[in-house]
Formats: sequence, structure tokens, C-alpha cells
Amino acid sequence: MVILAPPAHALALLREALPALDNADLSLDPEDDDEYEEVLAYVASLAASLADANDFNPSHWSDVLAPYLSDLPHLKVASQSDDTVEKYRSLTEKAILGDYDSESDEDDSGEELCNIRFSLAYGGKILLHQTKLHLRRGHRYALVGQNGAGKSSVLSSI
Repeated sequence: MVILAPPAHALALLREALPALDNADLSLDPEDDDEYEEVLAYVASLAASLADANDFNPSHWSDVLAPYLSDLPHLKVASQSDDTVEKYRSLTEKAILGDYDSESDEDDSGEELCNIRFSLAYGGKILLHQTKLHLRRGHRYALVGQNGAGKSSVLSSI
């Protein structure tokens, strides 16, 4: 029985990142199975907290998650738990932020001027959060809005 219920997407990504179980690993006691599920739920909750804070630093994820994953029966080797943490971090980052690096314009003509992801706050309000901006020379872009809506302020902040 799992006491802590993690976000379902975080737990699903963790299960995807875990290496496949061998037949030898399937000999877990039923009592250990509850403990195994509890560890997975806790690790998924920790990862969800890191993702909510937009902290995708590999060393932070390794420091926080590896000690718990190294206790799992089929991840006793430290390198396996580190590899699993990195795969989990990568899957989570792609799920949260989108697979930004693989996106490309249909028309790749023109020199790339800007290809970033950024957040923008004005005063006490977050206006743009993890926003993608990809600009190429020779293309035309527009920012449309009413007078006084803040178009110039946004552009000068960017």
C-alpha cells in the first residue's frame, strides 16, 4: 500500500526510466513489493517537486534521487542508479518543457538569430514562463495588441 500518492505522470516517467527487470529480479517478496512501490512513489514525488521548481540540473537530481534508487533491488550498482536518474531527468524535462531541440521550421532558410527559452516577469507578475523564441533572418514577425497593452515593454524586456 502506497502512503504517498505522487503525480501520475511523474510515476509513469519513472517507470519508463527504470531498466527492465530480469527474471532474477522478479523474485521479490510480496512484502518487499509494497516497499518497492513506496520508494518509487517517494522518488516520483521528489522529482515532481524538482520539476515544479524548474530545476533540471543533473547534479541536483542525482544528489536528491540516487540514494533512494540505489536501494532498489535491481539498481544496486551505483552507475545503474545514476543512469536511471539521468534518463528520468531527461524524460521529465522533455515532458515539462517540450522537446524544444528537435523542433525545426519547415523553411530553414536564413541565418538563425535567436533560439532560446526564457521567462519574463514585469512588476510582480509573471508574463511569460518558459517561452520559446526562435527567430531567423529574412522572416517577418509581428507583435499585435491594443495601444497601451505593453508591446514595447515586452520587446524592450526581451
